[in-house]
Amino acid sequence: MKKFIKVTGIVLFTLGGVALASCNNRASEEGEYQVKEVDYYRENNVVDHKVSLRYYKDMPNVPYVGLNQYYKEFYKTSFDITQNDTDYTFKKDDSYIKFDTKGDTIEYKGMEVIGSHPDFVSNNSKGFMVELTKKSTTPIPFSANLKEYNIPIYGSSLEVYVPFQFISNVITSATAYSIVYNEGSLYELDVMGQLSNGVEKMEGYYDNYYEKLDDNVERKEDLIKFSYDLICFEIDKRRGYTTQMALVDNNILSIGLNGTLERYYPRIKELLLSKNKKEYQTGLYCLFSGLCDGGHTALLGLERMMSDDAISAIVRDNQELQTIIYKGLMPVAQNEMLKGSVADAKKANLGDDATGYYYKYDNASKIAYIGFDSFQVNYTGWDEFYEKSSKGETPTMPTNDSYAYVRSHLYKAVEDGAENVVIDLSTNSGGDSSALIGIVGLLTGGEVVFSTNNTAEKTKLDDIVKVDINLDGEYSDLDKAESEKFKKLNIAFLTSVCSFSCGNLLPSLAKELGYKIIGQQSGGGSCAIMLGATAEGYPYVRSSYLCLSNEAGENIDSGVPVDIEIAYNKFYDMAYVASKLNQ
Repeated sequence: MKKFIKVTGIVLFTLGGVALASCNNRASEEGEYQVKEVDYYRENNVVDHKVSLRYYKDMPNVPYVGLNQYYKEFYKTSFDITQNDTDYTFKKDDSYIKFDTKGDTIEYKGMEVIGSHPDFVSNNSKGFMVELTKKSTTPIPFSANLKEYNIPIYGSSLEVYVPFQFISNVITSATAYSIVYNEGSLYELDVMGQLSNGVEKMEGYYDNYYEKLDDNVERKEDLIKFSYDLICFEIDKRRGYTTQMALVDNNILSIGLNGTLERYYPRIKELLLSKNKKEYQTGLYCLFSGLCDGGHTALLGLERMMSDDAISAIVRDNQELQTIIYKGLMPVAQNEMLKGSVADAKKANLGDDATGYYYKYDNASKIAYIGFDSFQVNYTGWDEFYEKSSKGETPTMPTNDSYAYVRSHLYKAVEDGAENVVIDLSTNSGGDSSALIGIVGLLTGGEVVFSTNNTAEKTKLDDIVKVDINLDGEYSDLDKAESEKFKKLNIAFLTSVCSFSCGNLLPSLAKELGYKIIGQQSGGGSCAIMLGATAEGYPYVRSSYLCLSNEAGENIDSGVPVDIEIAYNKFYDMAYVASKLNQ
């Protein structure tokens, strides 16, 4: 039911808790629109504040927001803006975003400068990384014609209005959190479902969020079309490497997502364009099965859909849907099964405590194993460590920190008299790349070149990082001297198909440095992940345009070949592995 309130000659009404100002159908050069004040939730189920959004006559259910307004509202920053008729330029330092609102085109350069949220920089401790220098090859500006994807944009008075979810998904960098539109409200989301912008989500936050998505109401026509066009744009224009995607088999690189679905999976497209929510959810489930690339591209909350009887019934009745789910998800399931088997073999050979962070030494064969299942950095721990050090107090090494663990146990391996050391990445699925940088620094004497390929702007980015090895808070020749203590160790890296993301990059960088990779070829996965959402709020992560690479800039998405192949059943036979390394 609508409630009408008369206020100073302007009729206001509320519908579903959202206040809408009936702006007498405001019209300007950019078309007719109405303005709504929508609720914005950040860390709990209490409204943080309200945000003004526009709803244009041609797409009355798709919220629009000004680009400069978005960055002021959520990034607390703004642009230098110039306008020449229908051409708009938003500039920040040497980076820019350009729009032609007549031709509906976008061009940008330097999205990592423009779209990186300042909180990600200010909130992140540098920890053991004491110096950072950036360099890059000359970028080629990213450009796209939004008319090809039926995404209109509007300009007026030094501002360009763009669909809200397009800005949140596309006109941001990989170092940002996501603001998502869901049933008339805005929510701040994060990849893990627990932390965003340093703020812990309160209990019930995500339950409330998903309750709205699960409400089985009929989808709106304009949202149906825009949601489909938006995901097509993202996959076609802003994807990372697609080496492991099941849909790559169907020429997605040459004919795009829409062309692929029309030619090979018409039922998925039909479901994605359905008014029925259960059918749409089935389409999302099948689409993201096809886009699955080993772990970086996934629909969040997928398990909710997989256990839904109505969705299961739709899949059961169609061979096409069963095929893409099998092709996309079966490799992941097989890897998980293998990971479990490898973990069991590890404990059987090395002991029940050989899980997570572990250290094992065999004196007879003079070999040590240092293992960890994910790359972690305890930023708070490092802040406290350096603060105590600066005061002359005795600091405590951070716990649950991969760099700290590997560093301290390399010292232990030297102390124990080890000749060979195996860094066990066999069940490592990735994590924080800062931890990886620290570990590489132990091998290089402290200086690390961390490289990424920006596939959107066709440029290679290098972060030259100086790692504090002797933990005195600065980088000097003393760090190089400290790392020399590890040179007497014959260090090798043990990988399996379960070694993914940073668990794939570390052996690649180590191989470039001349270290041996042993075991089985790693599982690949080289893209930084980005959080996005459909126009209706279904959140997902995807492989972004920022792709990890070795220093040579090579694509390592398919995994790193080994120098010494070792059968899985011999991974943790320490005497056997020592004999292979001694050959």
